[in-house]
Amino acid sequence: MTHATWPDGADVLARVGRHWGWMMTFGVISLLAGVAVLAWPGRTLIVVAVLFGIQLVVTGIFRFVAAFASEDLTGGTRVLLVVC
Repeated sequence: MTHATWPDGADVLARVGRHWGWMMTFGVISLLAGVAVLAWPGRTLIVVAVLFGIQLVVTGIFRFVAAFASEDLTGGTRVLLVVC
C-alpha cells in the first residue's frame, strides 16, 4: 500500500523559484489595479472588478490542472486541492 506524502517545503520553494516571473507579474498587475482604483474610483472600479473575475477564473483553471497533473496524490487529495 502506497501512501501519498506531502511535498517537502524545499521542493515547493524550488517549484515557486522556477516560476517566479509569473508570480511577480501577478503581483505587479494586482498592485497597479489597486493603485488605479484608489486614483480613479469611478469607472475603474468596474474595470478592475471584471479583471479580478478573469483573474479568479484563470487561477481556478491553473489550480484544477495542477491538482490533476500531480502523480503522487490520491484521488481524494486531488479533489480537496481543487475545492480549496
